[in-house]
Amino acid sequence: MEDKIKGQRYAIKAVKTVLMAKEDKVHQLKRERQILNSIDHPNIIKLHFTCASKDKLYFGLEYAPNGDLAKLLKVIGTLPFDLARYYTTEIVNGLEYLKSKGIAHRDIKPENILLDENFDLKITDFGTAKSMNMPPDECYRQEDYGTTFVGSPEYVSPEVLSSEESGPASDLWALGCIIYKFFTGITPFYRKSTFLMFQAILEANPSYPSNMNPHVKDLCKKLLVVDPGKRLGNTSDIYKELKSHPFFEGIDFNNLVKVKALVTNEIREKLAKEKVDTVMDSYSSDDESRPNKKSIRKYIPVKQGTVQMKSGWIFYRNKDLILNNKPRLLYFSSKTKEFESDIILTRNTVAVKRGDKDFDVVTYNMTFKFKGETEEDARGWVEAINNSIQNLNYQIFH
Repeated sequence: MEDKIKGQRYAIKAVKTVLMAKEDKVHQLKRERQILNSIDHPNIIKLHFTCASKDKLYFGLEYAPNGDLAKLLKVIGTLPFDLARYYTTEIVNGLEYLKSKGIAHRDIKPENILLDENFDLKITDFGTAKSMNMPPDECYRQEDYGTTFVGSPEYVSPEVLSSEESGPASDLWALGCIIYKFFTGITPFYRKSTFLMFQAILEANPSYPSNMNPHVKDLCKKLLVVDPGKRLGNTSDIYKELKSHPFFEGIDFNNLVKVKALVTNEIREKLAKEKVDTVMDSYSSDDESRPNKKSIRKYIPVKQGTVQMKSGWIFYRNKDLILNNKPRLLYFSSKTKEFESDIILTRNTVAVKRGDKDFDVVTYNMTFKFKGETEEDARGWVEAINNSIQNLNYQIFH
């Protein structure tokens, strides 16, 4: 959206209040708005306004035109050292500010870090955040005190998996995972199944490439510690010890140089050429069985129904979802019934139930978010998808 008078553009997050009330999530909206209204930092997305219609609540957020960090990493793989260090510094600045305000984000991941017009980072999506400074009231639930599962599988901390309290230390764990990915292209505990990945997280003993910069390796080791109290930065002096690490030698946290020069023209060109639709990227380039309208009906449906699918980083759209015996997840527009695309299922794919009706389908390079019509519906989709994957007798990606 653009304000014609001020000449300012906004990203609009529209939320159906009736649906949130039906799912008992109104407290999440209140919490998100309260937190966004209480913070102001150059590396955190800014809330400009909120307004409401009869059935929707609108968040007018700062516009970040260059996508998110996940897209950047997908396009260029590992980051150049200087750019990786700069972006790490910006994330640290943002997290330090949140901690000073008594706020834990609890879902730090590349998808929740946006790139503004100058390619600087902006932490966003405070839907699962909690504030230790806000007194409990009627709009707070158990998750506000950090004892329910929040976060994404590849970045979730050991304390969350152990049903212990999560807080700012969980954000430090996610920071360690992101730094590791900056320099290797993968997350430190990625496995072929969520069960194995969670097991690796609880053990917290990732392997490090022999050619990894020693300062990067040491920083990751001091962040990826099972005991939250022993993570670098989780002390009373906020992030003083963390920012004193040799990895940040020469960095002035209060006077950063502009990142624009570090994002080369080559990187910009690659981002410009990247297509918005990333679903088909989960196929190998020579996959002759890539679906089309004629071939869709060749396979036997295993499960089908209507779900909501997250589109972009804000909206959910109604989709007719079909799981066939290929196995693939085909999705169609619920309005036009036209085939849109599909998700190939391999042994590198897993379905994970999140929340009451929410479930994710996690591929090797993408997470697709869905909402079932009921909790039982979401559970049924997760079981059907994972059963199909377990029955695979081949693997495409290694």
